[in-house]
Formats: sequence, C-alpha cells, structure tokens
Amino acid sequence: SAVTFLKAAGQPEQITTLAAEYEANTAGPNSVALSWAAPDMHDGIPIGYKVYRNNGDGGPVSAYADPTCGMDTRPAPQRCTISGLQRGRTYRFQIVAINEIGESIRSVEQEFRAAAVPAKITVLSNPSALSDPTSALRFEWDAPNDRGAFVNKYEGELEQLTEVGVPSPSPVSTTIKDTTDRFLELGSLASAEQYRFRVRGYNDVGPAAGSDWGWSDWTSTTRTAAGNSPAGWTLGRPDAPTNFGRAVQGLEGLPPGYPVANAISVGWKGTPSVDLGGDDVANCEYEVYAGLSDASMVSQGYVAGTDGHPDVGGQTHHFTYPGLVPGTRVYFQVYTWNRAWRSLEAITPPLDLIAATKPDAPNITSVTSTGGSTVNVVWTYPVDDGGAPILGYDLSYGSIPGDAAKTQSIADPGLTNAGLDLGASGASEQVWIRARSDAGYSDWDEFVYTT
Repeated sequence: SAVTFLKAAGQPEQITTLAAEYEANTAGPNSVALSWAAPDMHDGIPIGYKVYRNNGDGGPVSAYADPTCGMDTRPAPQRCTISGLQRGRTYRFQIVAINEIGESIRSVEQEFRAAAVPAKITVLSNPSALSDPTSALRFEWDAPNDRGAFVNKYEGELEQLTEVGVPSPSPVSTTIKDTTDRFLELGSLASAEQYRFRVRGYNDVGPAAGSDWGWSDWTSTTRTAAGNSPAGWTLGRPDAPTNFGRAVQGLEGLPPGYPVANAISVGWKGTPSVDLGGDDVANCEYEVYAGLSDASMVSQGYVAGTDGHPDVGGQTHHFTYPGLVPGTRVYFQVYTWNRAWRSLEAITPPLDLIAATKPDAPNITSVTSTGGSTVNVVWTYPVDDGGAPILGYDLSYGSIPGDAAKTQSIADPGLTNAGLDLGASGASEQVWIRARSDAGYSDWDEFVYTT
C-alpha cells in the first residue's frame, strides 16, 4: 500500500485571553475592538481565527462566525474589530483559533459592550472665578462624545507652574477625582501664582486604572488679546488708569517744545498698586490704542508700569503718537494690564484729540473799574490758535497767576471781555489771561491795573 505521512501536531489550545480594547482607535458606539494572545498551536501551522457573537439581545451565541473580524486566514495580528453593532448594546463573544489540523474549542463566553472610552474633551476654558479671583480659579468644559456609554464622572489635574510668581522647575500637580459637574471652582489657592488644568471623562468602560487615555489639552497660560481670562493666574482685574487726556505740559519725557503740531501725547495717572488685581507694578503695563476713528483704533504698544514720572497735573505716564499732519484728529484709549487681565474698556472711553501746538496768548488791552472790587477785562483773540480751536480762557489776578481762589474760567471762546472780581475794592493788581484749546494752554498775558 502507499505510504501515508502524518504530522505530529494537534488542534490549537483554547483561547483564554479574549479582551475588549475600549481605548483602541477602532472602538466606538457601534463596534467592539477585540484582542487576544496567540494560544499554543501544538506544532500546527497557524491559519487564523474566528469570532462568534450573539445579537446583543441576551440570546445564544451564533453558530456562524462574524465576518467583520476578517481573521479567518490571517494568524496575525491577534486583534480585530467587530462592527455593525447597535449603539451601546452588550454582546456575548467567543473565539476559536485555527491551524492546519483544525479548530480549537470555543473560548468561554464573555460580554463586551459596543462602546469606547469617552472622546477627548476639546472645549475647556478658564473664566474668572466666582469667588475671590486672587485665591480661586474656575474651569468649565463641554461634555465629550460618550462613544456609546454615558459619561458618569470627570477627573481633573491641576498643576502649579510658578512659585512666588516665578516659573517653578518642579511644578506641583494635584488630582481632582470623581466630579460630576462640567465645571470646577478651586479655592484657597496661592495668590499671584499661575496654574494650568486638564480634564478627562469616564464612562462604564474606562479609561482603565493607570491609563493616560483621554486627557484634554492643558488650559492656555497665555493671556488673551482682550484680557478677559485669568490665563491660569490667581489675579483679579486691574483698575483702569485715571486722568486720561492730553499729556500735561511739564510731564517728564515729552517731546521738546511740547505740544508740537506733528504729534499728540496722551497722559494718565498710573493705577495704584492696591488696584492692580493682586499683581506687582513690575509685572503691569499700559496698552495704548489709537486710530483716525473710534472704530479703527489699534494697539500702539505698551508702556511699562515702572516707566512712571513724578506726578504733574495728576498724570504720571505718557505716550506719544508721532508723524502726524498738523490738524489730524486721532482717537486714543488706554488700558491697564497685569499678567492676565486688562482693565475694563468702559472706564476709559475713547479720547478725541487734534495734532496742534499750544495757542498764542490773548492780549489784554484794557482793565476798567465797574464799581466796587469788580473790573471789566478786555482782550484780543489769540493771533494763532495753534491748529486747534480755542475752547475758552482763564482770568486770574495776583503776583502769580493760576491761584484757584483768584482764577475764573471763561467757557465761551467767542468772548473778548469779562468781569473779574479782584477781591479788594479799589486795589491795584496784576491781571492775567490765558487761552485754552484742545492742545493745551497758551502762555499767560499780564496787565497791570492801577486804580
């Protein structure tokens, strides 16, 4: 008879390692990603694998293999995805290994859910804290795609990036577990420090213990252009600067001969240290906007908080917009910044100024008594208004002009005479006048009145 050769091999061992990979990219609400370890093939040549399942209705596992696995003639890799399932339903699975001798017995039935771990959270913000912003931070996020299983809790991680306001070489991390809300407010934090936060969702299938799956990106630590977010800093919003207007003559650092016709300088009083939202003045600055209209203003840059000068007329800081054609009107606005926040816009509305020099002084032509201590002062209109309309005049008397008790303001720029009370009937006095325009004040003109 013919010689028959028989291989010394057996059927594959039963698979005992079937598992669902809920973190796999192919897992989802209508699929189950499976994996397993190759069993002992008992010296047979590996051929492939077959996966069997039920209909997810509690019934028996089918006698027919699921074709979506596609591993019938592929021995590796030991994983496949069963697709076409009903969202979130639980199915029972079995698997067999195939070699040249035959099939293994089916694995023990196991239940897996058509689902995956929640998707990565993509919308995470850091609005202002509801409590004291110098010791608390608030974080909010949108619910992620649950991928077939209800998201039942969230886990957050907070990292302190600075120590005493300086970047720390070893950031301190704190884990916040099992929060069910889509926001988190953390109080009792160190003031004037920067933090960042990330979050991930959990559902019934994961993430698994020890897994790093699903974390959102860290919250931004870069301040926004609008200055409307803490950027992780435990700081409040600073107050706006005050006394914002055309820079007062005499303020240090103004252009020579100020005011000049081809530039406009604006000035303001720096925000007091106690009103900087908890930050130090060394970390604060002022942002100046300018444009030919209210709507066209753009940032012109920053003036450091430490670049202040001795107070003159209620102003300590200034900014000059150069290169203007005389007579050009420019709109200005200024904000205070700390390391995160910008002061509110409404506190310093846009200022409309004109590029001009100070006007010539009006000329007093006569001072005559009108009875008692009152005199009538007559003057001529300034020869040159400097490029800006005259807004009014100041009348004063005494050896030095400008004493508030001896000065009165004339609001009508069209007047060329007005009464002035000298305060002492029949006294001889020095009488003074100066013009006031959008560009500033003229020099004083003096007239010696003798009874």
